Order: sequence, then structure tokens, then C-alpha cells
Amino acid sequence: MYRSHHITAVIPALNEENSVGTVVKELLALKVGRQSIVDRVIVCDNGSTDETSKRASSQGAEVVFESEKGYGAACLRAISQVESTDILIFVNADKSENISETQC
Repeated sequence: MYRSHHITAVIPALNEENSVGTVVKELLALKVGRQSIVDRVIVCDNGSTDETSKRASSQGAEVVFESEKGYGAACLRAISQVESTDILIFVNADKSENISETQC
């Protein structure tokens, strides 16, 4: 919990075994001082044929699956797993955002 806010990250993913684990690891490692920022990471595997889900879960993400193709379908499936959160962020699985440079 960061500044009394529960933060959940959603990562829609399709065949991103080479990067998704790093993205999850970096999100969960984000800290201000000793305080973690992201409380929960949900990866939605959108029909991957590689080890995307395995790599995500091995780094601490919760993994859900969506068979309907598309970014929107994957996002909706992931957020359907969120019962309560204050802040919801969406992050690309391909490491196109530099998470380590995030400022809070």
C-alpha cells in the first residue's frame, strides 16, 4: 500500500515470454524508500503459445487467461479479477515502458 492507496497493475500479454517476467519483477520491486508501490500484478494471457504465463507467475504475478483475442478483451478479463483497488494501472508486457524510471 502506497500512501494509503492499494495499487494493482494489469498486464495484457500475448507471446511475451522474453519480457513479461522482467516487467512483473520490476513492478513488484518499485519502492519509495522501503515502501512498495504496486501491491498486485495481474497478467492476462491472451492465447500465448509460449511460456508467457509461466514466466509471469514465476515472478509473482497472478495469471488469468482470455481466449477472445484482443487487447481490450485481455484487459477486461484481468480487471474482472479485481474486487477492490484504489488505483489500476495498465502496463505493456513487451517492456516498452521503462518501469525502473517511474517517479512517484
